[in-house]
Amino acid sequence: WEASPSPGVLGYRLEVGPSSGQTSLRLPVGAATTSFSSPAPAGRYVVRVVALSACGESAPSNEVTVDVGSGPQAPAAPS
Repeated sequence: WEASPSPGVLGYRLEVGPSSGQTSLRLPVGAATTSFSSPAPAGRYVVRVVALSACGESAPSNEVTVDVGSGPQAPAAPS
């Protein structure tokens, strides 16, 4: 996401849920705006970003849908 133009933004929080409008996990990510890592199980998630400041927090961003894979797969045994 793009950083907020507001000079008072101290960091961001990702809100993750199973469907639109639902939040099951809140992940503080500091000032990072490029990526994050989480041990989320494989599946489809809806993610929003909230900007945080000393005065409170912004309204959530537009939602995006993210598909999380099952992670690295072990190589198949030779046959």
